[in-house]
Amino acid sequence: MNPTNTSSDVQRRHLLRDAIIWAVAGSLLTIAGCATRPAEPPKSPKPISLLAVLPVSAPISESNTGFGSARQPEVVPVLPIGPHGEVSAGAFGGALLGSAIVYGFQANKQKEREALYEALSHVKFDAAAEIDSRLAPALERAQVRLVRITDPEIALNVRAGKLDGLPAGVDGILDVIIEESGYYSSMRAGGYSPILQLKATLHAPVADDDDLDDFGYYADWRDGGKDKRWVTTPKSMTFASIDILKASSADARAGLEKVVDQLVALMVLDVQHHAAVKQRVD
Repeated sequence: MNPTNTSSDVQRRHLLRDAIIWAVAGSLLTIAGCATRPAEPPKSPKPISLLAVLPVSAPISESNTGFGSARQPEVVPVLPIGPHGEVSAGAFGGALLGSAIVYGFQANKQKEREALYEALSHVKFDAAAEIDSRLAPALERAQVRLVRITDPEIALNVRAGKLDGLPAGVDGILDVIIEESGYYSSMRAGGYSPILQLKATLHAPVADDDDLDDFGYYADWRDGGKDKRWVTTPKSMTFASIDILKASSADARAGLEKVVDQLVALMVLDVQHHAAVKQRVD
């Protein structure tokens, strides 16, 4: 026969049970807290106190038409050539019709490209020069201390990793490259539409060091969605034919100027995050 439990015995057992439960719960909360402790926010990059701005680079590419600012690369259809300079008969053997169709397509595309170049020669928009003329003043208005590198040889050396020619105190280098530019035919756009793609890189002024940051900017007729560095060109910048583009060259040029203004403004915001604010002089 078990002894009768008194009220004091029951109370002691309840207190002991509660103490164990609270101890276990406290341990679990401590473990959970350690497991879910939020990571420390990344350290902000050291502000750039003096930014060297390189001239905008626009490498020549056969895939880009440009906007008529300079002599454009020629695209010539290539066919196999025989030992005496003739088109090799073996290139056609059994597939003469197919080769003729390919050649005809290439010839038509070449004629279209030449007509487009001729139309763009009336637009005469130098995207690199237009960005150059806007970027440094816009950065200065945003209180970014900078020095422009205008010597082509120094700019070439800096891009090659030879940094001796940089002014003293430079701790960041802005290098902007036009990766793609020109007009192209798009059925979905409804005609000939412009495209402008830029890449801006902030280099550290130390050879072989990691870049501080880089940004990509894009403009064409499509909707960029949530991409804050995408500019959608208005329908007025798409022309139904090359002839209409040529006749509307002034409108095309004015539209391109607005696109460059928008892209430069976006670039300034990105660079501003990395640059120290100039001290105001009262």
